[in-house]
Parts: sequence; C-alpha cells; structure tokens
Amino acid sequence: MIKQDVGLVVNLIELNVKETIMRPVIFFISILFLQGILSYTAHAQRTYITRKGTLVAKTLKGDSLVTHEFNNINVLLDYDKAEVVINFKLDDSLDDHIPSNRFFYDYDVAINSRLSLSEIETQSHPDRNFNIQGHLIYNEAAYYLTGDGVLEHIEGGEALACLLTMNIKLMEGTTLVLDNYGQVEDIFLLQTVLNQEVLDEWGKVGY
Repeated sequence: MIKQDVGLVVNLIELNVKETIMRPVIFFISILFLQGILSYTAHAQRTYITRKGTLVAKTLKGDSLVTHEFNNINVLLDYDKAEVVINFKLDDSLDDHIPSNRFFYDYDVAINSRLSLSEIETQSHPDRNFNIQGHLIYNEAAYYLTGDGVLEHIEGGEALACLLTMNIKLMEGTTLVLDNYGQVEDIFLLQTVLNQEVLDEWGKVGY
C-alpha cells in the first residue's frame, strides 16, 4: 500500500514537472506565431496600389517621335522593399476583361524598379525625391533601366494614400522596340494616386 502511495506521489510530481516545463515552451511558441502573423499583416498593409494609372511612352518610328498614352496601368509600391512594380497591356482596352481582384494577371510589359530610398515613412512626410534602377520585361527579354521620381504623401482619409510620379529611361546603349509602336525613348508614369491595399499575390510573384 505504501509503495502504491509513493508511486502515485512520484507520478504526480513528474506530471507537475512536465506541465511546468511545457507552459513556457507553449507560451514561447505562441509568441513566435503571433509575431509571424503581425509581421505578415504589417507587410501586407504596406503595399500601395492602383489599377488605373496612366503611363506615357515616347517612341521613335521612322524619323518621327511619337507619344503614346496607356491607361488602366497596374502600379504597386512596396514600402518595405522600396520597390515599384508596373505592368500593363499595350492594348489597354483588353484590361476591362481582367478581374478586379487580380493584379498580376496578364500583361505585355512589366517594369520592376528599386528606389534609392533606404526607408519610406507611412506617416505624413515631405516629398521624397529618388532615383531608380531596375528592368523592363517585354517578350521574355529584360532591359535595364534607370530614372528618377517623386513620392508625395496625401493627408487625411481612412485609407492612407500617396502620389507617385516617375521618369523612366532605358540604360544607355539599350534598345527596345515595341511591336507596332517603335523604338522606346522615354517612359513617364504620370502623377498617380496609390491607395493602401492588402495584396496576397505579391508574396508569390517574382520578376
């Protein structure tokens, strides 16, 4: 009888020790999980997007310099990575058929550029001038580009927003000919309003 009582006490002590050890472990794992969720949410909320941007391209066709305007341009600004992604179809009338919940859908031209800003504030900030480097993808070929731009903060409203303007140039010595449009000389992203939006696709896409 005494042996049984001693065994029971030992088992209770072992169980108590295990519970004591597991509590901080479970707490630590829970903290890590919560941090992961908060980190993902914070990152997702620091993307600013429009699907109605306007881009102007100057092309050389024969001896003539021609200006082309493209509407319904997709523009994404990632505040954490200080990157801007632009994609669009050359025939923007087709954009009406792209589902509104899809950003990276089907495009003819994609531009991925990194800004020279080490950090972008999401709170109110003065206009930020920056330089860019990146590449343009067309017909599965990459063309290096440079340029500059301005990022402006918009005050007020429930959804944080900003204004983005960019002047994009192909790297010196780079030649890009767009079918039916001619050789690209300059590309301008006209002043574009970007609104805060969670975009789950962004983490799965790479250029």
